[in-house]
Amino acid sequence: MKWFAGLGVGFWNMWLYSLFTLAVMYLPLLFLPKNKVTKMAGFPTETIPQKIVFYLFLAVYIAILIYTVWVPVDDGILFIAGNIIFAAALVIWIITFIHFMSAPADKLVTDGMYSVSRNPMFVSESLVFLGMGITGASFPIVTLSVLYAGLAHLITLSEEKVLAERYGKEYGEYCKNVRRYF
Repeated sequence: MKWFAGLGVGFWNMWLYSLFTLAVMYLPLLFLPKNKVTKMAGFPTETIPQKIVFYLFLAVYIAILIYTVWVPVDDGILFIAGNIIFAAALVIWIITFIHFMSAPADKLVTDGMYSVSRNPMFVSESLVFLGMGITGASFPIVTLSVLYAGLAHLITLSEEKVLAERYGKEYGEYCKNVRRYF
């Protein structure tokens, strides 16, 4: 792992991973009905602390994507390990996205990956970034991915309160049967 060694703009840098990730995660949103997209972006931001966490979360997300422009792809064992994590996490994210979007907008999603984890999107996004950091042997990206996961946890805690109010006993039972992350 490196802090800043070997940084430079280049074609075979980690920005290709960022571009691919953005395309997979956000291009489908352009073709979905508005109520489905709104359902996906339902982060609670009513209080000042929630707003701070949300904007820090976005800042870290953007920082990871921008920083990858200067990070070359590693050519050793970290390349293989990082790509395995990256690819597996992206597949999990796609499966989760399909289940989430195929459920009615007013229903609690409990099938597919949501039967294993209550927050598979946050888990898979964090692992996508971790895989990118390992693929580029970049300590800053790995560090930012851990920070991203921590901020996602704070958002999750806020979301859980909203979901408990919205779905009541159904959500309580779901929480008893399915772990928050793994």
